Amino acid sequence: TERWPCTGNTLQAGDEGVVVLGVSRGTRFSTLSLADQMSLLQSAWMEILILRVVYRSLSFEDKLVYAEDYIMDEDQSKLAGLLDLNNAILQLVKKYKAMKLEKEEFVTLKAIALANSEGGLPPFGPYREPATTRGRRRL
Repeated sequence: TERWPCTGNTLQAGDEGVVVLGVSRGTRFSTLSLADQMSLLQSAWMEILILRVVYRSLSFEDKLVYAEDYIMDEDQSKLAGLLDLNNAILQLVKKYKAMKLEKEEFVTLKAIALANSEGGLPPFGPYREPATTRGRRRL
């Protein structure tokens, strides 16, 4: 299971960098320059975090799982002033439950969020291997 960095019951501002671990596993994301990685993450981190909340919440009924120790129902969301966000994310949870999405499909959705972000990357061209692997023989 994924563990989310929390201190007590609060999500830490700036933890969007943790998303790199979830996005970069099994992709060529890590072959991009650091500047390109950061540009993509800065424009797509909210979508990726929402997808993670949706995935964690699939096994719950009308609750959102922001972290292992931070689960909110409608009443808690209302008290926090997050009722609109709660309702919007719960709609996604219900849709994805009905579609019976698998973990691999969530990974694909995260990749799509990155690919469609406004990260300001140049248009796609032919794939080039990073300088660190160029010229090495493949086994």
